[in-house]
Amino acid sequence: MDIQQKTNKTQDIQMTMMIDPDGGWQFGFPKPKPTGDDVDMRQWLIDNGYPEQLIEYWEQSSLGYVPCRMYVNDEHVDNQ
Repeated sequence: MDIQQKTNKTQDIQMTMMIDPDGGWQFGFPKPKPTGDDVDMRQWLIDNGYPEQLIEYWEQSSLGYVPCRMYVNDEHVDNQ
């Protein structure tokens, strides 16, 4: 690829918020966070394979909620 080709190539960065609940790797997490303000995260976790028993365990713990790691995954998308 020469310099001319490199300068004509444009890239966008697609940013996706990812959610990774405690032990989520065992159930296919991290997964992209759903969009919208009215999403029931508890139900979303269950619908996406996170066991309801674990959710209940965390809700009844002294923490009171499911600990989740959240981060932005940025991907470079080529536009040509």
